[in-house]
Formats: sequence, C-alpha cells, structure tokens
Amino acid sequence: MLKWLYPIAVWTGTLLFVPLTQAEEETKSYTFEGLYRLDYWTGLSGPLKDRIDNVGLLDLRFRVEGEKAKRLNVDLIYVQAQGTHGNLPNQLQEAAQGIDNAEVEVNTARIFQAWAEKSFVNGKLSLLFGLYDLNSEFYVTDSSVTLLHPAFGIGSELAQTGRNGPSIFPVTSLTLRATWKLDEEFSWRTALLDGVPGDPGQPGGTHIKLDAGDGTLLISELSYARQTDKNETNKIAIGAWRYSSKFDDLLDVDLNGEPTKSENWGVYILGERTLWHDNDEAARKLDVFLRTGWASADVNQMDQSLGVGILINGPLKSRLQDKLTVGIAAERNGGKWRASRVTLGKDDVSAELAYEVSYRATIKEWFAIQTDFQLVRNPGSQASNNDSLLAGVRLDFSF
Repeated sequence: MLKWLYPIAVWTGTLLFVPLTQAEEETKSYTFEGLYRLDYWTGLSGPLKDRIDNVGLLDLRFRVEGEKAKRLNVDLIYVQAQGTHGNLPNQLQEAAQGIDNAEVEVNTARIFQAWAEKSFVNGKLSLLFGLYDLNSEFYVTDSSVTLLHPAFGIGSELAQTGRNGPSIFPVTSLTLRATWKLDEEFSWRTALLDGVPGDPGQPGGTHIKLDAGDGTLLISELSYARQTDKNETNKIAIGAWRYSSKFDDLLDVDLNGEPTKSENWGVYILGERTLWHDNDEAARKLDVFLRTGWASADVNQMDQSLGVGILINGPLKSRLQDKLTVGIAAERNGGKWRASRVTLGKDDVSAELAYEVSYRATIKEWFAIQTDFQLVRNPGSQASNNDSLLAGVRLDFSF
C-alpha cells in the first residue's frame, strides 16, 4: 500500500508547500485555478415541483510544469481538489441518468486527481500515473460539455458500471495511462485502472484501497481529430472497455440458485463536427455531436445509450462568448434487467429519455450564468413516475 501512496504524497506535498512568491516569479512553472459552481433547480412538474434545491462545488486545480517539474523527472504534475454541498436534487428526481453533473451522492471534500505525466520518443508517447479521471480524456466531445445533464460527459452505459463506478467524478482510482500520437491527426490512448475506485464502505474523503478482489478496468480509444483552424471541430473516436473481474448476472442462476458470473465490457463511438461558421466572426459557429455506446446486458441495467445535439457558439454577434446548446440523452434498458423487474412485479420500461436546452452567458471573465431546461421522460425507468419538466440555473465564479 505504501509504495502506491508515496508518489501521491510527494506530488501533493510539493504543491502545497510551494511559496507563492516563486509562483509569481515563475509563472510557467506553477499554475493555480479555482472555480466555485452553484446550481439551483426547481420542478415545473415531477418530484421537484414547488421545491428549490441546490448543488455546490468548489474545484481547485494546481499544476507544476517546466523546470520545476523536470527536477522531479516528469513533465507535468497535476492535483485537483474538490468540495461539495447541497441537498441532492438528482436523488430527489430519481432519474436513472441524473439531471446535474455537479452532484455527488455524499457531500465531502477530497483529492479528485493527483498524477504526474512524462513524455518519451520526442513527445509521441506520454505516460501518466496517479489518481486520474478517465473522462478527462476518454469518451469526450467538447461540443456537449456545456450541458448539465451527466450523460453528456460520459455515456450512461459506462457510468453505471463497476462496484463503485468507473474512475470518474466524483471518485477516481490509481491509473496508468499511455497516449501514442500516431501522426498529426490520429492518436491511440489506453489506461489500466483499479477496478474499484476509492473505498465503497467510506464514501467521504479520499481513499486509496487496493484489495485483491478489485480487479482492473482496461479502456482504449482510437481517435481522429483535424483542425484547419482553431475554431473548427472535427473529431471521430471509437473506444472499448472491459473489467477483469466478473459480476453477478441479472437473471441467470446456477444449480444452487446463486447468480452466475458474467463479463462486464462495452464499446462506444463518438463524433463531432463544425457545420457552419461566420465568415466575419470566426468564433461564431455551429457544431453537432453524436455519441453512442453499448454495455453488457448480462450484468448492467443499461445496454445502450445515445447522445446527440448541437452547440451554437456566439448565437448573437454581440455575445460571441455565449453558448446555446440543445441535447437529447437516451438510455435503453437491457432485456435481462427488464425481465428481472417483471418477475418482481415491477414496471417494464424500455428507456429513459432527457431533452435539454441550455444557454450559457459569460458576463465577466470571472463570472458566467447558465439557464437550463430539461424534460425527463420515464424518470427512473418507472412507468408510475410521471414525466418531469425541470428548470435550473448555474452560477460559475472563476478565480
């Protein structure tokens, strides 16, 4: 255990005890960024009707690079700490995919990421080790990140997996990640992660627990990205993932009546492209995105997810930094999960859908306000739950 904790402690300690005067003198070596995010939700119909609920997130990011990082024989050291508060509108809404990507099940403070990265072969190969958010590089479409619904960050079919989720917000695991730049447009990335992030028995704080039965999660992604100019988006990627451990089958049992064990794996495809841009104002453009993924129906509720939408940068010429985004997120429930519910006398619902319209206005360099509307159909995949219409606002304070 200590051999895993040692590098994390060294990297974190290095940052915490750096004098601020040095940070000012060597701006290329030390970087500090902060964000405080506050979301409010109310329901025009559904469980949140006549309520006002909130989600709060404090996000602090530290980077060490340049000569200071090279003294530790790495190119970059990164530490991200987070603290959360709020009264959990996701849980009150009971949507299978959630409604707010800043909410956590247990409000706490933790080290979210802490890793070091080093490049080899003239920068073509890079290796990263530490606490790592796989969704920071895998399963990402820049055109969808403004949306508040969690499914537009990482596909619901992957987010649902594992004993404590995969290594994504809000709990990450120790990871070894490699990226190989095949040429200017193609890159291949793979990561080997601890199969159980954190400690499921202790949801608060930061925990690194490596048990023999945790297994691993292996994920790989091949991507093509081309930019004729800095304002153009053009990306296609295909990824696959697999847990080394087996999981209880949702329906099949052995001769003793115990669930049989089945593999847990999946694949995904994503793409985004700029369809239009203003010839007079290059920042004004329209992007589209499409994301879909599949997961094993033997052990997972959702066997497929789909996300599609558009992003308009600078919807008004006078508001070039504003963003208008529209998205649809759908998840399909697998046959075994549905059959298991029928045997228990519960609803047989094939899918949950969420429609989202969001407008983000940058008021100042340090402040943005975002209005958001979501319509959730079959929330929680229960026919007895009525469709919900939700209104939200996000306040972002950067420093």
